[in-house]
Amino acid sequence: MAKKQTAKRKAAAPKGKIKPHEGRELALMLAGKKPLARFALEHRAPDALAASEAAFRPHVTRGKLQRFQFKGAEFDRVYYCLPTEEWRVKLLELIDKALEAGAHDFTIYDLHRIDGAMLGYSKADVEHFIARWREHHRDN
Repeated sequence: MAKKQTAKRKAAAPKGKIKPHEGRELALMLAGKKPLARFALEHRAPDALAASEAAFRPHVTRGKLQRFQFKGAEFDRVYYCLPTEEWRVKLLELIDKALEAGAHDFTIYDLHRIDGAMLGYSKADVEHFIARWREHHRDN
């Protein structure tokens, strides 16, 4: 009986998750399951990421992870990636520059898919996120 209830709960569970990596980025990266993590470092709250930075720092020092920081007007973008995955950072920054310049043909859905793929989310998780996003932004 318990097995049937468990199977029913699993079947009823929504497919895909929003923010499935939040709070687990470092563990997933060290296990080789997540290629990239990105954080926003707000200029008005520079200590907001202190705990995350402290957790990632020893792994950057040992060469297990790489760290990149790009300045922005209101916040900096901080990336951590696995070695050989720095191309993901470069691609996201290239896209950001195209967006800032207005030189692109991306839809918001294209951007969500690119972002999700670069951050290591599954296709199902990305599509679930997009479906939920559409529900909350019907006028766009």
